[in-house]
Amino acid sequence: MANRFGAEPILKSLRVPLALTRMGLVAEQILRRFWPFFTVAMLVLAVLMLGLQDLAPVELVWGGGVLSLLALIVTFALGIRRFHWPGRDAALARLDATL
Repeated sequence: MANRFGAEPILKSLRVPLALTRMGLVAEQILRRFWPFFTVAMLVLAVLMLGLQDLAPVELVWGGGVLSLLALIVTFALGIRRFHWPGRDAALARLDATL
């Protein structure tokens, strides 16, 4: 039915912009859903790069490591649970809204 109205050739000419828009939507979804994971990871890296583990007792370092690992696992699982791939219709709607 799309061929009857001539919409298919128009969509073929928009194949590259549509693919780029869809990749942008995927990147947006990743950043929105995984920002807690990235935050915890950067916080752990900041503590390690500053060398604060050298100043703390071993028990505190191990406890912080376990808590950090648990926080990373939980935030990653929540990000995976909330993430969804944007469909062609979402990309087409975003592209249409920008034109």
